[in-house]
Amino acid sequence: MAGTVGKRSVQPPAPTFLRSPRLTVEIAAPGSGYAGARFDWSSFVTQVTLDGRHRFLAPEAQRPGVGTGGNGLCCEFDILGPAGFAETAVGESFPKWGVGLLTRPDDRPYDFSRAYPITPFARATTATATRLESITEAEPCRGLALRTERALEVVDCDLLSDVTVVNTGTRAVHTREYCHNFACIDGHAIGPDYRLELSQPLCVDQQDPWFRSTDSVLHPHRVVPAGANAYVCGPLDPDPRGFTWRLMHVPSGVSISEQVLSQPGPALCAVWATGHVICPEVFVDAVLAPGERRSWRRRYAFAVGLEA
Repeated sequence: MAGTVGKRSVQPPAPTFLRSPRLTVEIAAPGSGYAGARFDWSSFVTQVTLDGRHRFLAPEAQRPGVGTGGNGLCCEFDILGPAGFAETAVGESFPKWGVGLLTRPDDRPYDFSRAYPITPFARATTATATRLESITEAEPCRGLALRTERALEVVDCDLLSDVTVVNTGTRAVHTREYCHNFACIDGHAIGPDYRLELSQPLCVDQQDPWFRSTDSVLHPHRVVPAGANAYVCGPLDPDPRGFTWRLMHVPSGVSISEQVLSQPGPALCAVWATGHVICPEVFVDAVLAPGERRSWRRRYAFAVGLEA
């Protein structure tokens, strides 16, 4: 909702739209669609539409005030604990890459769902009709600093997401990044009509109440109700070809896939689901000495039927 200053209306920054003849990608302005302490503010993709008809993404929660504010394709660094958090005294700041300096309010352990006070990092964004580039410069904090460079580009029915991180501090940085893909094809509830194909299998307990697996295919064997938390996770074997998942709504043949290319290969895959979204998450590790940089790519493909 727009705020007001005196009698003048202050409108939030407009989203950016990238387009090809078949694909439309909507990206929220940094700090507008999302301004929380968890997800990277840049390259926050809120919807992808194919052929003006098929939609692939949804918000994390269906009710306001529930969840952590995730929406569509949104990335996060260091979900289990940001760099320097353990050494941060109460009242001091620690960096959350892609977000800003967060203040530690007490001695409780780090919690990714908590609303920490934020001093946002400086960022610059440029866009054309088919490509958006965003650079976030982390303010140094006790020798820790990381520049994050993101680029999104639409090519036919693909969305290319390129990430580069540069250690601009004086201390080594170990970070783990993933994209929380809040996928939902054309609004269909999560259940047996979906199948998730993986380039490496994830082990699923036979007693798992939600998921079944056959070779490298994972599928919800019954409808996941709203409020449930279906979850499976496992390490990945290093593979120079990267890791790929493909989610299909079987009755319609509409699908979304992601190929993650990094050297070495991705470290971990997790799948989380609730009633209205299923979220394959592929984690990439990066260890950088001062001055060192690392890049990786996520290639999303959107298809109908035999195109897949």
